Amino acid sequence: MSTLSQNRNEGPSGELSSEELGVQFALQQQDLRVIRKIDASGNVSTFATNANFGYLLEMATDTANNLYVADNGTCVVWKITPAAVVSVVAGVVNVCGYNGDGIAATTAQLNGPYSVAVDTAGNLFLADNGNNRIREVNTSGIISTVTGDGNCGNSGDGGLATSAEICSPYGLAVARSGKIYLSDSNNRVRQINGGTITAYAGAGSIYFNGDGLWPLLTGFDETIALALDSTSTFYVLDDIEHRVRKIH
Repeated sequence: MSTLSQNRNEGPSGELSSEELGVQFALQQQDLRVIRKIDASGNVSTFATNANFGYLLEMATDTANNLYVADNGTCVVWKITPAAVVSVVAGVVNVCGYNGDGIAATTAQLNGPYSVAVDTAGNLFLADNGNNRIREVNTSGIISTVTGDGNCGNSGDGGLATSAEICSPYGLAVARSGKIYLSDSNNRVRQINGGTITAYAGAGSIYFNGDGLWPLLTGFDETIALALDSTSTFYVLDDIEHRVRKIH
């Protein structure tokens, strides 16, 4: 474990980007309802805005360059095509809650979705923060729970992911291998592989205790975002400590 970047000045919540084929998308600092596009030449333009946008947070793209955005304020995940056509892919606008799985994602209630990720097959994953669940929307548009029994807790490692307790999940990433990674308010990163959940990083303590440690002995303080690069190197945004941590 090492620190890749450190900045003691706190940045704006939600200032995150998603990149595909040299094009970046970022939330406008002054208004988290405006998505800006930065092309490969560095030109900045407004890509999408919508009267129904609430409090946009983390974003992800699929292989067709569709953009998916977690809207923590209106309790939906938006899909925005390369032509900037906006639609809801999961949740019901301004209806926050939980009404079960195995239904069309556009009729399912979410509760403060925080982050999204897309796997190589086009399945969408979302951190359903207020419901203490990671959920999947498959390519047929049906939603299910990948991990979390709905209770806020920190239990179940080594067992069935759907029976485990997680608490207010924030960060989310999916590897090319299909492994799913999440971070939550327990200040830990956990891995889901083949339906089993295990601890991946984080001692569960709220402090910075240095670099060069085994990941499971490393202290984090609010791990709000996760990312994997093309070499499967793992990055953790440690918000309160103002650091990007690298696991390699």
